[in-house]
Formats: sequence, C-alpha cells, structure tokens
Amino acid sequence: MNIPETFLVEPYNAYAPKHRKKHWHEVIEEQALLARIIAEQQAIQEAQSKTLPPNSPNISQQTVGNNNAGAGGVPVVDFFNPGADIIDFSASPLTGAGPLTVQFSNLTTTQYLDSYLWSFGDGTTSTDANPVHVYQSGSNAVGYTASLQVSNSVTSAPGGITTKNGYISASIPSVTALFTYITSSGPGPISASFTNTTINTSQTPTTNYLWTFGDRNTSTDISPTHAYISNSLGVGNMGTGSFTASLQATGSYGIASKYTQSFYVPAPTLTINFTLTTSSNAAPSTASFAPTFNHNGAGTLTYLWSYGSASLTSTDAAAAPLIYTRAGPYTASLQVTESSYNIATRTAVSWSLS
Repeated sequence: MNIPETFLVEPYNAYAPKHRKKHWHEVIEEQALLARIIAEQQAIQEAQSKTLPPNSPNISQQTVGNNNAGAGGVPVVDFFNPGADIIDFSASPLTGAGPLTVQFSNLTTTQYLDSYLWSFGDGTTSTDANPVHVYQSGSNAVGYTASLQVSNSVTSAPGGITTKNGYISASIPSVTALFTYITSSGPGPISASFTNTTINTSQTPTTNYLWTFGDRNTSTDISPTHAYISNSLGVGNMGTGSFTASLQATGSYGIASKYTQSFYVPAPTLTINFTLTTSSNAAPSTASFAPTFNHNGAGTLTYLWSYGSASLTSTDAAAAPLIYTRAGPYTASLQVTESSYNIATRTAVSWSLS
C-alpha cells in the first residue's frame, strides 16, 4: 500500500517553521533509527532486570506523558545509552623511525555511530573509517596522542571519544655509514671493490653516497669498484704508500655519517741488468747483450737500448748482436720504463776495443 507523502510528513511539519520542514525520506530514516535504538535499549534493560531483586525498579527506564506511562501504560526507555557503545581503535606499527606509516583500525562496535573524526596528535585529522597516516620524526619519550571521536551521521548525535596518550612514537632516523672492501693481490695498479653496508633506520630510507678514494678520485655509486694507480701525494710519489678511502652517507632530515678505512698498496719493483760478451778485444768485434729483468707490477715494460756507436738504438727487449768495426771506448746502456707508474731504470756497461 502506498502511503501519500503528505500523510507521512504533515504531523512533523504542522507546527514547524518553514525553514525547518522535513522531507518524507528524512522522517522515515529518523523513525527507523529511533526504532532500532529503542529495541537495543529494551534488550539491555531486559538483561539487567534479570539480575535485579523482585519488585525493584528498573533504573534505566524513564516514563513520559500522563501518569508516567507511554502508549498502553508501558514505560518508555531512554533511546540513547552511550554506555552500551564501545569506542576504540588500534594502530600498527606503534614505534619506528620517521617517516613512519601507520595503519589505524576502527574498533567501534555500534552500527549507529558511522561518522568519524580522527586526530593524529601532529596537527592533522581524518574522517576516514580506517585511515593510514604518515608520521614524520618526533620524540620517543613523548610520542603522539591519537584520538577517535564518533557520531551519528543522520542525527548528529555524539557517541563519545577515545584518546590514547603517547600512542605512536616516530623517532628521528639514524644513518650509519659502513663498507667493506676487497683488493686484488700484489703491487699496484690494483682493483678495489667496495661493498656498501650502510645502516639507515628510516622506514622509507633515502640515502645519498659520496666516496672519496684517497687518490683525488670520487664516486656517488652505491658500491663502486676503483683502480688504484697512484696515491694522493702526487706524481713524485706514485704508488708508494697508503690510501684512505671514506664513505659519507646522507639520509632523511639531512642526517649524515662518515666511515673511513686505510689500506696499503705497494708500488711495483723493477730492476734490470745485462751482461756483455765480445768476440775479441780488437776491432772488428761482435758484441752480444743478455738482459735480465725483475718486475712484479701489473704494467707493461718498454725498452730503449743505446749501443754507444753512431747513435744506434733499439726498442727490443733483447738486443740483437752488433759488430763494432772501429777501435775505441764504448758504453752501451739499457733503460726500462714501467707503464703504470712511469718508473724508469737504467743500467750501462763500458768496454774498449784496440
């Protein structure tokens, strides 16, 4: 059966000011809400009455109208009882380094309270049922106070507020720069592989890195590999000593940490010599050269022979025999240069032909 709208609304609007008149669907919603609340309170009172002594009054009941009786003389219960509602919430995680992302869970138990106002303790709020909030760095000692206030979206009836003091602790994150390294064996040039083990306690770490290798070279890679050829003292002391490598790590909030390690890279050694044999002590005479080398570096060697006769030279490692046709004194020399460090070593042998 369809009930005319005028029939539903008119009793409510007969004496209401023009600007306060209600539409029929508002009336229906309020009647339904009131009926649910009354049913809930009656159930609570029935449960309470079972524990009361005989003939004792039900203190939660109130009566209205003539002779303190409702329709049919039945007492009318209080249609709103905040004590029957539970306003509560939980959150996870409760502690951590900022920025800290926290999920709030609404544990309110009544279906009549469906409007929410969250306060997160850092000046921000939310009206979501189960909000997610990001806390920046704060203090572990004080923490943030979170609260949930609920009400009914139809009647705007308040349902209460639950506050939890110092509930969330978002600490300032820390950054600790650390690294390990492995170097190739032997003298320089060597290859050093660095492994970044920096610790950042932030939940959403953002770290920038600056490596200083101790030889005027740098890198911003996370875990770089670097070839050591010379030390920081310059060309005059190439490959002769210790290197100090450092890592500076910078995280959220401008927090920085520096870690340093020193290690030794020996220079390569290079010694040379050669022996001279001649076919006779008088010209013409054939001279033969037999060089010996001792080199433990990774670079390559280049050679320069000077025979002491008519500006003859050679770049071979082992010089070919040479015939000397004139009498006189001679001096043959060998200079060897190591490519990585430009180390040059020279030796010479002198003799005379009659």
